[in-house]
Amino acid sequence: MGKLLRARERLRHFELALFARLLGAPTRTLHSWRGQAECCAVMGRPPPAEETWRGALPAVACAWKRQELRPRTRVRELERMGVVVPVTIVRGLLRALKARWERVQERKRQAEQGSARRGPRA
Repeated sequence: MGKLLRARERLRHFELALFARLLGAPTRTLHSWRGQAECCAVMGRPPPAEETWRGALPAVACAWKRQELRPRTRVRELERMGVVVPVTIVRGLLRALKARWERVQERKRQAEQGSARRGPRA
């Protein structure tokens, strides 16, 4: 509720009174909620830094090229190589690498189909 009040810029007194009546709370409480909305702690674990993702990319790509393993097995393989990468990063990077690989293969297929349709030039 505090974030909603914060998003509404400056409320008129009757708007604040209406919200207070609907919620069954005093206007002073709404003022405090609005003040606290900015400093609310974000729930959950913070996402990994972008440098972690970039740093892990070469190692994950190397592990992917070497063998087709599940993400947790790849993590153990990377740890044997001396690279510590969280499983979530391995999964995300593998998803991105495989999607990119599929796009490249699709472009190649389309290029081959296009040249086959045209036939040889005379």
